[in-house]
Amino acid sequence: MTLIENDSTPAASADWRDLRRKFLRAMQDEGAAPNYRRRWALFVDHPWCRRELQRVAARLVRRDPRLAPWEEDIAQDAMLLLARKLERLPDLNYDISRTESSFPGWLGTIITNDCRQAARRLRRVCFVNFDQAPLLITPDEQARSDAKLDLHAAIEDLQEPLRTVVELHMQSVPVDEIARTISSSRTNTYRLLQKARRQLRRKLPAHTAHC
Repeated sequence: MTLIENDSTPAASADWRDLRRKFLRAMQDEGAAPNYRRRWALFVDHPWCRRELQRVAARLVRRDPRLAPWEEDIAQDAMLLLARKLERLPDLNYDISRTESSFPGWLGTIITNDCRQAARRLRRVCFVNFDQAPLLITPDEQARSDAKLDLHAAIEDLQEPLRTVVELHMQSVPVDEIARTISSSRTNTYRLLQKARRQLRRKLPAHTAHC
């Protein structure tokens, strides 16, 4: 499945062509010393890529409504998975000899697979707002109350700006707004959110960490 089903408009086509040109230019300019962070920022900040991430995340939520509180998390985590891929394989095995029109389907497949992987991880590791989706954690009221207390205690132990990033994220504040609040970039806000999640998962007891 690719992400170009509805991208028949000239504007949409221009978007992916612009991203392809920038990706090829980065590969050419960097040569034997690829900068995966620069390439990742290129994808993260590009409107076409961000739009496709949101589209796939929304599609996964439609198929499984239990994922509704995590729609934005799916897109964010998919971007982080892409960063790891770029670190290992800066060109993502893109064949520059392929036709130009194959690019959106190629990248669309990567985005779709990463979003699916992110959704699977989020099902296993229930880092959610306990007030919004308590039954995803446990049907037992006392256990859920304990889990909520554990979560808030773990958040209080986080250093800034991690604490602020997590607190705003759990209030469903968009990533762009969080980035402005902490005077940071969107890309760095993703990194901070992922770092905070790792720390919280280490701190939280088993009954708050698994579905």
